[in-house]
Amino acid sequence: MAKNTPTSSWRHVLLLGYLALIAGCSLEIVPGWEILELGWSTARFYMILAASGLLVGGLMTERYWLPGLIAGPVIGMGGLTAVAWHLGLVPATNSVFVFILALVGTIPGWAIYTALRLVQMHVTSPATGETGVASQSLRAAR
Repeated sequence: MAKNTPTSSWRHVLLLGYLALIAGCSLEIVPGWEILELGWSTARFYMILAASGLLVGGLMTERYWLPGLIAGPVIGMGGLTAVAWHLGLVPATNSVFVFILALVGTIPGWAIYTALRLVQMHVTSPATGETGVASQSLRAAR
């Protein structure tokens, strides 16, 4: 279990901010649900989430920043797509259901992150940073 350190606290705030950005963008994307009524194109909201996903994904983990960079945008855009799809179908909804649907929409991104993290764990040795498979074969050859 992770310790509750100041480092982990700012990561929690960063993640909550990213989830709030997903919610805000999904409300702005669907006609009739806008809060700010920015009038931006759908592509702009996806670009905002992709860019912020790169930032959040890279900063959320210490050792696995590369899988985070790759999966972060997918996580955000998956949540946005799921919520925007739902809001486009219904005239009224429950905010708890929207939150749950946003979390469900992030599952493909989390799956990508987990798979890439496992690949990185297999390739690199956690103690020395050497490549696991290649360095083991080199040590065996010596």
